[in-house]
Amino acid sequence: MRQRDGLDRLLDFIADDDSEEDSDRDKVTDAPDLLGDSDNDQNAPYDSKEIKCPSLLRSTIMNNRLLIFLIVVCLATSLVLAHIRLTMKDTSSQHTIFSEQFLDSVINKHNMSIPAFQPWSKGESYRGKGDLGLRSRSSDAKPHWDGCVYDIPDPDYRQHIVKPPEGPVTLVCCNTTKGALTMEVHPSWAPIGAKRFLDMVNDNFFSTKVPLFRALKGFLVQFGLAGDPEVQTRYHKMGNLKDDPPWLPLGPPGREINGIKRYQKGYLGYAGAGKDSRGTQLIMSFADSLYLGGGSPWEVPFGQIVGNQSFVTMSKIYTGYGEKPSQGKIMNRGAKYIEEEFPLVDFILACSIVRENVNWNYQGKTGK
Repeated sequence: MRQRDGLDRLLDFIADDDSEEDSDRDKVTDAPDLLGDSDNDQNAPYDSKEIKCPSLLRSTIMNNRLLIFLIVVCLATSLVLAHIRLTMKDTSSQHTIFSEQFLDSVINKHNMSIPAFQPWSKGESYRGKGDLGLRSRSSDAKPHWDGCVYDIPDPDYRQHIVKPPEGPVTLVCCNTTKGALTMEVHPSWAPIGAKRFLDMVNDNFFSTKVPLFRALKGFLVQFGLAGDPEVQTRYHKMGNLKDDPPWLPLGPPGREINGIKRYQKGYLGYAGAGKDSRGTQLIMSFADSLYLGGGSPWEVPFGQIVGNQSFVTMSKIYTGYGEKPSQGKIMNRGAKYIEEEFPLVDFILACSIVRENVNWNYQGKTGK
């Protein structure tokens, strides 16, 4: 026996069903139009109740099998096409997620550098960085926050206790919870320390949400522990830096010369605890200091902040907790520890190099 499709079986079932109604229908000599005509109904020689809905349905189906078949095919085709569109949309979304995860895994595997700010804006140029040239941008592209400085004073008349070493300058802008901080990084002042700091910027270190955790009013703020403990562990495994040669005068005689203090407001250096002890922790001076940089080799300045906005931002950094936050807990728990236990602490959210190899012409006042 041949296999019949679903529609044939349905029609056979309806045709075979209710034989009594079939015999009654055969007795009808003049069936009315299905739409119903009132005049014909009144003159009909039969009882209209004899025409039942199942009988009419059977007649309609039997006479319009091809039309019904086409309707069913159209409905089925529409459902299939809708399913295909939904499937393609889900697949596209999954492909995008997979691509981002794959890109991140490649960057982590090859220890590549990525910028500290996202997303890109129209018109920005990309520049290859690392083995695959991924997620890098030109050094003259502007970051996405207000208050950054893109030029240094030329000539520079800011005062230093002695004339600093000359050489090209790199400008770095950092976004903090209190505003922008622009930093002049001077490789000529402290080449090893400056290189480590710029490496941290290029490595997206500060985008881990770095807390300004040890803020002492009128003295300094200490920072440089990553908000992500895994990032901090990676840098710890790199080991400490060798000390840079000092360029500030040492000892008590060098604390102040002709009214100019040794460590100027806005200087940037490293925190340390002995010879060759510099890692990732940094200091920024809140005020001119007689004592910093006078004998601790790790404190040799590698840069300074620049621009009015930077000094305004520095003045707003919260200092109420003093030395209470634990460095060990930050290393173990990251930014989450600070957010939970010291909610008013400020953070560096991201840093970016905005200009490189800028000529620096110092003509300012010195103590000597």
